Amino acid sequence: MEQITERHLIPSSASRFAASILTALVFVVALNLRAPLASVGPLLPRIGASEHLNATM
Repeated sequence: MEQITERHLIPSSASRFAASILTALVFVVALNLRAPLASVGPLLPRIGASEHLNATM
C-alpha cells in the first residue's frame, strides 16, 4: 500500500515580495480611481437620458 503525504508549499520570500508589491499597486490604483468613480454617480440620470436608457435596460 502506498503512503500518501501532503506537501505544504511555503511561499518563498521572492513570491511574498511580489505579492506585496502587487497588493500595493492595486491599492494605489484604487485610491487614484476613487474620485472619478464617485463623480459618475450624479451624472447617471443625464447619461441615461442621452443614451435613451431606462430602468429595465
